[in-house]
Amino acid sequence: MKMKRFYAADMKTALRQVSEELGADAAIMSTRKSKDGVEVVAALDYEGETHVPTINRQVEAKAETPKSAKVEWGQEPALVAIQEEMSLLKELLQEQLGELAWSDKKRRQPVHSALMRKAVNMGFTPQVAEQFAQRVTVSEFEPGWEQMSLDLAHAIETAPDTLMEVGGIYALIGPTGVGKTTSLAKLAAHFVTRHGADSVALVTTDSYRIAAHEQLRTYANIMNVPMRVADSAEHLQTILEEFSHKKLILIDTAGISQRDKRLAQQMSCLVNTTADIKSLLVLSTTSQTAVLKQAIKTFSRVPLSGVILTKLDETQGLGECLSAVISHQLKVTYTTDGQRVPEDIALADANLLLKLASEMENEKQHDWVTAM
Repeated sequence: MKMKRFYAADMKTALRQVSEELGADAAIMSTRKSKDGVEVVAALDYEGETHVPTINRQVEAKAETPKSAKVEWGQEPALVAIQEEMSLLKELLQEQLGELAWSDKKRRQPVHSALMRKAVNMGFTPQVAEQFAQRVTVSEFEPGWEQMSLDLAHAIETAPDTLMEVGGIYALIGPTGVGKTTSLAKLAAHFVTRHGADSVALVTTDSYRIAAHEQLRTYANIMNVPMRVADSAEHLQTILEEFSHKKLILIDTAGISQRDKRLAQQMSCLVNTTADIKSLLVLSTTSQTAVLKQAIKTFSRVPLSGVILTKLDETQGLGECLSAVISHQLKVTYTTDGQRVPEDIALADANLLLKLASEMENEKQHDWVTAM
């Protein structure tokens, strides 16, 4: 059997493509809407005579091949084609089984299914959505969603504002491009407003990018606070001793890819000191689930005191980020929603985050209906 997937703007065009490429005997295996139109999977039975010569040639070749020769059967075009078709058939079967399971669940548990659907539309992973939908004890959607929302909000742990109240030594860590330097500047500016410029010092361990130094130095000059660059654990230890009289020391770290080998050096720079450095993981709410999971796994090499969720003003949904926070039992400390320093940062509020996630989902549904 030969199977192929076709994409087109409409069903008529897709069927014409099937007919032109596979012929009139092709069978339609499945159809569904896609991002750009429709997707059609079609199949065509091989003619029995077509394969006989191919098989015979393979047998003859095997008989003539010396025993010492290595035959790369996996590269045989016919076998490669069959492998690709089997893979497509497996994918199609998994999709159809998933649809059947979901249809059966909607029939048996309509309220739970509707709650799961809403949570997934908000960006929550199916695992988290199902976990919390199963806890609902009422049989109607609206009170059920109210109960599920309360459970979700309760599962989003938040941390007290210890940084602003008590101070300490805090390092902002996380993947490149998530807004670590800007978030650090916002925290420093708020602390200066509350406790004075003499109480704050800034440090960066980003010894790779001159531009990063200049950005942090600009913020330091505006706030009239000292700023240093540490290029090793020993150097960082010296700087921290120099600033030991400061109430708050904020450490900016390099924006390095999670797969960059230099990341281990950055992490060791933080842990190989005698100072009590607390780490805040900075995550962008625009990131997808896989990226978030990898970031949490990578940066959890050091104990995490909290999480800062950034770019709430840029994201299309909060569910993926909140799912990661819930699944890994991380405490959200701050959220940011813009580039302004120091205005666009706030202490995390679980109920507000969930409300915002729901509002974003409602906006997407409204936009989808309007576009129809």
